[in-house]
Amino acid sequence: MIERIIAYFFSPVVNTRVLSLSELSRWKSRLPRKTTVTIVFGGNRFDCVDDAVGVERNGKIVAVATLASRGELMNGEPAIVAVYTLKRYRRKGYGRMAIQAAIARAKELGISKLRYDLLSSVEAQIVASLKPEERAMLDVHTESQGMDMLLLD
Repeated sequence: MIERIIAYFFSPVVNTRVLSLSELSRWKSRLPRKTTVTIVFGGNRFDCVDDAVGVERNGKIVAVATLASRGELMNGEPAIVAVYTLKRYRRKGYGRMAIQAAIARAKELGISKLRYDLLSSVEAQIVASLKPEERAMLDVHTESQGMDMLLLD
């Protein structure tokens, strides 16, 4: 009984929602200037983003996934551009939730397939753990998984 009472009061409230681009921009601006952040959100990678979803834990955005409905290279191939989880919240399922929310959002927008360039072995593990119908929405491309060494920051 005491365990249920403790769980009720101390369990985090987790939900996913669509983020406005201005809200995403503000969240991104508060991230530490580390190599991983620069690669995931740097250069023109953010310019093509026209939608985003976030995972909130107790009202704080802890993970995001960004979408480009016209494609990362504006080639008409809708894509998940970036998935990022705050370091403190990694390995807790929030990145997976962000990917699932991105897939659900794409369906809402009438998108039937999303390109997803995997940048790390962690992303590959997450994709492998998705339900078959979720994986069927993804056109997965395995890029250089050189981000593995950078996931430490």
